[in-house]
Amino acid sequence: MYPPEPNATKASRCLNLLLHDQYAQECRIGELLRQRAGLHGRALEEQDFYQHAARNWHIHLTALSSPDRDLVQLANRFLHSHQFVYWAEHLITDANDFQAIRSTEKMLTVWLRNLDDGYKALLHMHDYFEFPYKRNWDDRLLQWLAHMRLGFYYFDKGRMSDMASLRSEVAKGLSDLMGRSHRLALQASSDATYALLFNGELREAQKIYFKVVKDQKNVVDEHDPSPYYTYVYLAQTDYLMMDYRKSLGTLKLSEEGFIRAAGLHSNGHLVVQLWTAVISASLRDMKSSIKILELVRDKRKEQYGPDDSFGIAAQIFAGDLYRKLGVEGKALENIKPALSSRRAFWPVSHFLTLDTALILAITFRDFGYDSEATRIITELEQDENVNQEQNFIRSCQVKHMSALLLFDGGNINQAISELERFLIELDKERNNRALYWIRLDLAHMLRYREGEKDAESACALFDGIVTGLVHDKAISVDPTRRRAIAEKALNLYRSNKIDAAKDLLQGEKLRWVREESLWMWLGVPAADTAWMKPPQNVNPSL
Repeated sequence: MYPPEPNATKASRCLNLLLHDQYAQECRIGELLRQRAGLHGRALEEQDFYQHAARNWHIHLTALSSPDRDLVQLANRFLHSHQFVYWAEHLITDANDFQAIRSTEKMLTVWLRNLDDGYKALLHMHDYFEFPYKRNWDDRLLQWLAHMRLGFYYFDKGRMSDMASLRSEVAKGLSDLMGRSHRLALQASSDATYALLFNGELREAQKIYFKVVKDQKNVVDEHDPSPYYTYVYLAQTDYLMMDYRKSLGTLKLSEEGFIRAAGLHSNGHLVVQLWTAVISASLRDMKSSIKILELVRDKRKEQYGPDDSFGIAAQIFAGDLYRKLGVEGKALENIKPALSSRRAFWPVSHFLTLDTALILAITFRDFGYDSEATRIITELEQDENVNQEQNFIRSCQVKHMSALLLFDGGNINQAISELERFLIELDKERNNRALYWIRLDLAHMLRYREGEKDAESACALFDGIVTGLVHDKAISVDPTRRRAIAEKALNLYRSNKIDAAKDLLQGEKLRWVREESLWMWLGVPAADTAWMKPPQNVNPSL
């Protein structure tokens, strides 16, 4: 009986096979790109050893604590080769399911971090995907197909500005090449519009998605899942605009389509289940939502292991719902390992990691672990990248949590001063949900302190938030009363009593100055500073 091969030999054999010249041929890669794009490419069926090599080379490599330098350089050569594109497309068998690539990158990143410094210059992970997918293709269609995939990689990495510019180029390129109504041009338009969700341009996104999905339904067959992803994006847009029932109706259309096109076990159907659970929870159906989220989490982990990022997202959503239900053990059991998993792959300033860190800090504080919450918030305050413009709303949440922890610890004046100074430095045009919840909690703090003019200062926090239904009529409402109504309406919104807030304002012949400032922002999931423990010793009831 032959002894088993060492991992170094297995890794070398796998990489050398994956680097065969045949897998660098543009015609061969092109057939696979076309097939993955639904253009009926004639991709060849690979032999068993290619299948094994494709799925296991990184496992054999990362099992080595002191690899040969030549082997690390061989891996780097593969990661930056034309053959890499063939390998990646070979593994992506379900539309928009990037996990096989992501899990490989994650294993390599963690492994490289633990090697001696001398190895780190040999394996260049910073451009490994981008470099081969940005190659110059002789066939323009193949270039746009490759760039579509690269755009999804940018999205997955949180490189939102790169994603936005590339997806815009792809949408225009495919429209010029194939016509605006071609299914691929429509899919590219749908992809490009996702940048608007991150920028908060929800009305424009809603308008584009509605038109795109209508056109897609006219040009694709029932086995093409692309319209049903657009329905998911449209549903997310409606959700962020807090139109929950409309969003659920759109998801129902998406679910029916995915079942027909790809089946119950497809990535698309799991995406629908996740967002259905999230939106249903906003309608107070939290226990049922948790069950769905746990099913999604377990299904993904069964397929891809404990660090699957889709499964981790479902896990965090579930953990945050457990927090809202007051179930400490289940909340921490889900959220703590999820943060560790995301931190192993993304820096704390990446929106996915930052959101998770905030969620864990909120959870710790809710259950009385203030020192643990303070440790997280202090780290976020000290990371200069957290304060980048793209993280503005999240940096507002960091400031909010910092002040709450100070207040809870008895540092009342410092907490109030920090929030007042923060708000003074901001233009009111930058008002957003996170800042409204700061205003509400700061008002509670001021009234609790009962210092001279604190009551006036608390009232003034709500100036300029509502106005008259007819612009000139706002002056007929007493300013003090108008501010009080604004505060009450914000408290209703914070409690998710959106219709009650609308009824209150209409009854007073008032409206929000900028209704869009109340909308949610996209996160997977975003931290929720609306629903958390109020300032210590303060009763926030209306």
